[in-house]
Amino acid sequence: MVLGIIFISVGIYYIIGIYFHWEWFKEQPKVQRLASIIGKENIFIFYLIIGIILIIFGYLNIILIK
Repeated sequence: MVLGIIFISVGIYYIIGIYFHWEWFKEQPKVQRLASIIGKENIFIFYLIIGIILIIFGYLNIILIK
């Protein structure tokens, strides 16, 4: 259950970062490689997808593991 809460928290954090256009999200060195492949503007879409996936996995973790 704790892992599910962590997944949901990180997913919400990613989505909030996208909503407020935090530039440091795409300025991290590890993200620069990915940004050069998919484009600097598409990195926010990538983070949105990752955030949604994390929220879904967290929700499923809470629901299925009791």
